[in-house]
Amino acid sequence: MLEQTLADQLRILGADHPHTLNTRNNLAVAHQEAGDPARAIPLLEQTLADQLRVLGADHPHTLNTRNSLAGAYDEAGDLARAIPLYEQTLADQLRILGADHPHTLNTRNNLAGAYEEGEARVASESDQLDRQLAPNSPASASRGTPAPQRTMEEDAVGAAAQLLKERTQVLGPDHPDTLRAWASLAYNRGKAGDPASAAATQEELLEACLRMLGPNHPDTLTTMGVLAHWREDAGNHSGAAAAWKKLLAARVRVLGYNHPDTITAWDLLASSLRKAGDPVGAVAAAEEVVAGRVRLLGREHPDTLSARGHLAHCQGMAGDADGAATAFTQLLEDSLRVLGPDHPDIRVTRECAAYWQTRAGKGAP
Repeated sequence: MLEQTLADQLRILGADHPHTLNTRNNLAVAHQEAGDPARAIPLLEQTLADQLRVLGADHPHTLNTRNSLAGAYDEAGDLARAIPLYEQTLADQLRILGADHPHTLNTRNNLAGAYEEGEARVASESDQLDRQLAPNSPASASRGTPAPQRTMEEDAVGAAAQLLKERTQVLGPDHPDTLRAWASLAYNRGKAGDPASAAATQEELLEACLRMLGPNHPDTLTTMGVLAHWREDAGNHSGAAAAWKKLLAARVRVLGYNHPDTITAWDLLASSLRKAGDPVGAVAAAEEVVAGRVRLLGREHPDTLSARGHLAHCQGMAGDADGAATAFTQLLEDSLRVLGPDHPDIRVTRECAAYWQTRAGKGAP
């Protein structure tokens, strides 16, 4: 399917069109997820080179492809190339997207996993050397007994828990490396399918960060955001909203009302409030996002258009079908003028406008 889509886009749009480049990235990721890094890596490398030339180093699609390429190197066992690329991508995402953006958090977690994998590889090589030097040792003799089967996720959780235990014993509970091990344990628990345990671990980490770093430290704020994400994944939307509210207050206090990270916190709060069954609160938060985006970017910037769509959806979910219909109709007019009729967002906006027009008892736009 992706291969046919790519072939059609190459024929119709050309090799350098952003949609074509994005599909090439998606195809490469599909190869990676299918366990075929040999096909994924060259395609990602070429896509990244073209995106750097066409879109620039700071474009979100370019950052996404760099993270995908680092992940492909990681899965292929090439940490020497994966870790520097993760580090570079994370630094740029922190600068461009902010510390609490989901893509930034994903790259930060990927980098932490790569660091742990490197440490585990060193430890494994050390153990192998010990066995070679002492072939008659108990460790060597026990190799004939097959170990119980464990998943990679379970192994990662066990390794992270052991790392945290060792760093706590050696460095103390408040050492920065111990805090990083704590964050790694939370991440691996969530990745293993236990977001509730990940959230509980993240809550303990947040208490330590507040105690050691204070409420305004960037790592404390990041920990708040990660906690909200894990609560969200665990289905605790009201808990996630509570965490976003605390982060929002800190962002306003530290960065100011108009900082992009503050506005992003408003956006994430709106989403959590909507999922938590508080549509009125979601509308109020979404209005703050639109107002902030208009102040910083203008009413017709693509990010503002996206925020206006979210607000319109929240209005509809809050029972204001007429307001949602009016907002989506105006958004459709502006989007057609700004983005053009062939932009993928146009179809979605048109469908939303028609849906809420019907709900409001009006004709389709």
